[in-house]
Parts: sequence; C-alpha cells; structure tokens
Amino acid sequence: MKKCKCHTSTALGFRDWKPFQECAEERFETIPQEQGVYCFRIGKGDITKLKKIKSAFRESPLVTAFDKMRIVSEKVSKASNQLFNDCGLGQEWGLKFPNYAEALEYDLNGIDELPGNDGCPILYIGASDSLRERIKNVMEWKHPLSVPLWAFLYSGWTIQVGVRSITDNWNEEAKIKREYKTDHRKLPFIVKR
Repeated sequence: MKKCKCHTSTALGFRDWKPFQECAEERFETIPQEQGVYCFRIGKGDITKLKKIKSAFRESPLVTAFDKMRIVSEKVSKASNQLFNDCGLGQEWGLKFPNYAEALEYDLNGIDELPGNDGCPILYIGASDSLRERIKNVMEWKHPLSVPLWAFLYSGWTIQVGVRSITDNWNEEAKIKREYKTDHRKLPFIVKR
C-alpha cells in the first residue's frame, strides 16, 4: 500500500511533530497558549492489533478502578434511596452517579473506526482558541480522542502532536479538513465534522 503524505514531517502543514508523551512530561509548556490548529497522528503502532489494544486497556488500572467505582456507586445509590424512603420522602430519590466504566467503554469503541483510514497515521484534526489547554484536555477526558489515545499509549504506541498558531484558526481547520478529505475521501478516525 502506498503511504499517503500524512507520514511526512510537514504533513498537513504542521512542522515539529513531537511525541505526545514528551509534551505531557513537560506539562504541555512547549505547546503555545495562542489560538491555532492541532493534529494528532500515530508515530509508532500496529493497527492490526486493535482488539489486543482494547483488551489490554480493559485490564488497565484505570478501567479496573472505574469498575470498582460503579459497584460502590450502585451500593450508595441503593443505600441513599433507602435512607430517603425511611425519611418519608418516597422512592427513587437515591443519589445517582455517572457510570464512568460504561462511558469509557463507549469511547474505547471508537478505536474500531481506525482501520478505515487505509494506513494513514492521522487520528485527529482540530482547532482551539488555546492550543495548550486543548491538548491538555486529552489528559482530562475532555476530548473525543482521550480514551482511544490512552489505550494506544498503554499498548506502547507513540502518538505525535503537531500544532500551529494562527489567528484564523477555525477557517484553517476547515481548510485542512477539506484537503484531507480530498486526499482520503473521508475525515480521519473519529473526526465527525
């Protein structure tokens, strides 16, 4: 299979691709605060092992902890429901907690869309009014790429990030996506629009 130009050091107009792990170690201080566009791509990883990646991540300390939280949350919900009922407030007032394990699994399943990229390493293209904050969002589960990226990293992949400061960031993002779609006939990975 012929490699697309997204493997090059100047892919999509980004220069100075850095390993995401390195950026995180530096607390993202090397990512500019300015508005601009950003891109994540695979530096090293084997997309033929997606099932193994998902399976390994499901056994990770994070998923294990979320599953324990779910069990405790269900007990607290049931106990608080009983307490409120005993106080004469009626049924169904129990405290409700988010099911993080379920949400994590939903996001993890986005990995299944990766093989459709025909060997292209691009995972995500985006724009932000603060590049540093948006890249940090991936670590805080505030980005659609968060869980897939964590799973890739947990399986030993290298993920690269490219950023470019530009004041007309939203139009630049649209331009990059149009160019990408022209070359690949679709948007990358989990990018929906």
